[in-house]
Amino acid sequence: MFQCLCNTTPCIEEGTTTCNTTALCFSQYLDRGDGSEKLLRGCMASRTPLLCENRRPAVGRHHKWPVLVCCSKNMCNDRVFPTLPPTTSTTTMVPIATMPPAIADLPSSNENSPRAMNVIYLLMVAIGVCCIGVGTAIAVFLSRRHSTFCDPEFGTVGPNGYVKGCCSESAIPKSRIIANKITMGT
Repeated sequence: MFQCLCNTTPCIEEGTTTCNTTALCFSQYLDRGDGSEKLLRGCMASRTPLLCENRRPAVGRHHKWPVLVCCSKNMCNDRVFPTLPPTTSTTTMVPIATMPPAIADLPSSNENSPRAMNVIYLLMVAIGVCCIGVGTAIAVFLSRRHSTFCDPEFGTVGPNGYVKGCCSESAIPKSRIIANKITMGT
């Protein structure tokens, strides 16, 4: 049996600041927003590892959920402050003496940060716009490539009607090329 620091309602009603247990001590942080104590410390009557894992429920992430640190030594919850996990469900035990006062008073969480969600949405929109742009460029290239045609007598004729030159000499009969050279005197 060992002792734990205690500031729960039953301990306050009994007028004591410690409790005895054979299982676990705990420190819990939960800001209810009603002015009540944010940091609770006390004893657990039985070993309940699921409570100590700090797994948030899959639904209702916007609701407040306690951060709990469990330990099993004499007065082990005296100098421990539960900190909010950055993005995982693990909780670290940090002695208050090593933490700056501002961090010890108000832990912060990036788990459902609106800024992180905005970045994800902006990236998705940018990727979508890029895909549409690349698709449009490919479609324009293919349509312009097929809109020009080759006339064996005059060469490649563009969409505006101008002749761009011969598409290939093999399309024009050799006898006609020789006849043109004789006519021109070359």
